[in-house]
Amino acid sequence: MWSGCAPGLRTGIEAIRATHPVLFDDPGPALSVIGTMCRAVRMGDVVYVARTTSTVPGEIVQHPYEVAGQVENTLSIIRWALEEHDLAWSDLVRTRTYIVGGPDKLTEGEAALGEVIGGMDTVAAVVGVPVLGRPEVVVEIEATAIAASG
Repeated sequence: MWSGCAPGLRTGIEAIRATHPVLFDDPGPALSVIGTMCRAVRMGDVVYVARTTSTVPGEIVQHPYEVAGQVENTLSIIRWALEEHDLAWSDLVRTRTYIVGGPDKLTEGEAALGEVIGGMDTVAAVVGVPVLGRPEVVVEIEATAIAASG
């Protein structure tokens, strides 16, 4: 899926595919670009999702400056990315969440994470940071999922 993917990035991904074919499962790309702010790579049974924010195609930030809204929206993007790589939401095993703001914003982000993934068997880290790519983006989440065996 190349929705919202810049031509230079697409060319770079094609170069990676040509030089490292073992990293990619066929059919379809192992590296997906979802919108403009989510990257998902599948290597075997593992999907790594990084650089995921509440930004949709057209560089539109959903829930600008709102921690809880961005956590919920970003997790929904991650869920979609996992499903695009044929993994279930229950395959999620780790998240790392970066939040702009002080202790109150970190607490708000932890509560929002708890609402969505609190009952799941995952590990999670929440990290306070001074800034992310754009001022209205206050949450970025990375995730790892492993396909359930069976």
